[in-house]
Amino acid sequence: MDDNTIDDIVIYQDQNTTITLLGVEDNRCPTDVLCFWQGNAVVVMQVEKDNETLNFTLNTAGYINGTSNYPDTISILDLNIELIDLLPYPQTDTSYSLYEYNVDLEVIYE
Repeated sequence: MDDNTIDDIVIYQDQNTTITLLGVEDNRCPTDVLCFWQGNAVVVMQVEKDNETLNFTLNTAGYINGTSNYPDTISILDLNIELIDLLPYPQTDTSYSLYEYNVDLEVIYE
């Protein structure tokens, strides 16, 4: 995994697995606004495990009305990956660079 460049935003790494943040599309309700719906943030990531690389997305909204409309978990490359949290939470008239996001994941080997 030593081939990461200085621009890579590695959010998880162990001996044979690296997860890198590729993008965030944050459409959650800002903290200073009263919204009808919480909104959703789409987090785009890349997992590299045992020399295999795949891109995937997870969502902050998760289950709505008992249906996984916005999946917050994925099983990929013998891993179960769950998006626990994405910070900072949006505020009106504030934008964040990709480097300012903190992605909290739970990674379980299957």
